[in-house]
Amino acid sequence: MTRVLVVDDDEDLLEVIVSILEPLGLEPLTTTRGARALKLLEVGGFALVVSDLVMPGVDGHDLIETMRARGDQTPVLFLSGTGGVPDAVRLMRSGAIGFLQKPFDPRELKREVLAAIQSAKPAPEPTAVGARQAVVGVDATRYAPEGYEAPALPGAPPRELGRYALRGLIAAGGMGQVYRAYDPSLDRDVALKVILAPDDVDWVQFTTRFRREAVALAKLRHPAVVAVHDFGVDERSGTPYLVMELVEGRSLSWLLDNAGRLPVRRALSIGLQLAQGLAYVHRHGIVHRDIKPDNVLLEHGDRVRLIDFGVARIEDSELTRDRAVVGSPSYLSPEAAAGDRVDWRADQFSLATLLLKMLSNERIFTCEMVVATMYRIRTTPAPTLAELGVEGAPEALQAVLTRMHEKAPAARYQNESELLDALQVLAAGG
Repeated sequence: MTRVLVVDDDEDLLEVIVSILEPLGLEPLTTTRGARALKLLEVGGFALVVSDLVMPGVDGHDLIETMRARGDQTPVLFLSGTGGVPDAVRLMRSGAIGFLQKPFDPRELKREVLAAIQSAKPAPEPTAVGARQAVVGVDATRYAPEGYEAPALPGAPPRELGRYALRGLIAAGGMGQVYRAYDPSLDRDVALKVILAPDDVDWVQFTTRFRREAVALAKLRHPAVVAVHDFGVDERSGTPYLVMELVEGRSLSWLLDNAGRLPVRRALSIGLQLAQGLAYVHRHGIVHRDIKPDNVLLEHGDRVRLIDFGVARIEDSELTRDRAVVGSPSYLSPEAAAGDRVDWRADQFSLATLLLKMLSNERIFTCEMVVATMYRIRTTPAPTLAELGVEGAPEALQAVLTRMHEKAPAARYQNESELLDALQVLAAGG
C-alpha cells in the first residue's frame, strides 16, 4: 500500500482526512505534532505528506524547510484555515506541491492527492534511524537546554508584540496562536494569544469590540479560570492580542491520552471545579463555547484551570457572530451545531460530554465526518454510563448527565446553583 503521512493538531480533522484517503487505496499514518512527523520522515517510505500549516511547536513552514534542508524531497500538500497568499507563496518557494484552504472540498483533496501520488517519484525505502540529524528550521527550544534562545529564522513570526517578547509557540487554532512571552515591565513570563480577525470584518468595529470584550475578560477572578492580565493592539502590525496568566500544567487531553479513563471520583472532582468556574463566568455574562480537554489545564493536585476564551460569547456582543458554528465539533451543543444563538446552557451540554469523555475515554459523538458528528449531536441521545462500561458511578450520576445532555436547552438545568449542588453531592460520594 502507498503510505501517506497526515499531520494536523485537530484530531477530528485527522479522522476526516483518513476517511477520504483510505478509499483511494492509500495507507494514512497520522500524527498531531510536527516534531513527531519529522521523526517519522527520518525513517522514510512515504509517497506524500498532507500537513496543516498552523501547529504548535513545529509548524508547516518548519516542517517543509527542515525536510528540504535534509534533502528529503517527499511531496508536501498543505491545508490551512488561516494562511493567506504570503503563506502560500512561501510554501511554494520551499517546494510544496499545493495549498488548500480549510474548509476544503473532499473532492478537491482527492484530486490533489491522486495527482501528487501519480506524479511523484517512488518513495524511498525505510531506513534504520541512526544518530539524530541536525534539525534546521525547527523550534530549537524543544531540543535544547532550558534558557536556550533559538535565532530568528527568515520569515519567522514577529519577535515582539507591544512590550512583550515572544519566546515560543504554545498552541495554535482557528482563532489564533498562543505564545509564551516575557513581560519586561513585571519581569515574568505570560501566555500571549494573538487574535485572528475574520476576513470580512470591519477592522475598526472589530478592534473596538475586541477591547470591550477584553475588558470584560480581564475582570474575571476565579481559582478555576486563567486570569487575563492585559490586552492591546500592536502598533506596528495592528495585531490584537490578549495577555494571560501562564499556567505550568498538563492539559486534560494529555492526561486522558496517557492515563486512559479516569476513576469516577477524580473525574467528578475535575468536573465540579469546571462547573464552578463556568458558573462564575456565566454570572459575568460570558459563555465559553469551547469546553474540551485541550482547554482544561491541570496543575499539581488536579487543580483545574479553564483556558482559551477565544471563541467566548459575551452578552450583547457582536464580535462572535450567531449563525456560525463556533467551537470544537465533538463537544458542541445541539444549538451550537445548528449555528443558533447560545447561552450558558450550551456550556452545560459540553461539560456533560466532557464528563463522559473523562469517565470512559470514548469520543461520545464523534463520527468520521464533521457534518455527521454535528448531526449526531443534534439527533442522537448520549450513550449511558452502562453502555460505555463505566463502573462504580453513583446511581444519581446518570440522571444528572441525562438532564445536562438534553437536546433542548429548556430541558436542561435552568438554575446553575441546582446543577452545582447535584455535582457537589456526587463528588463528595453521596
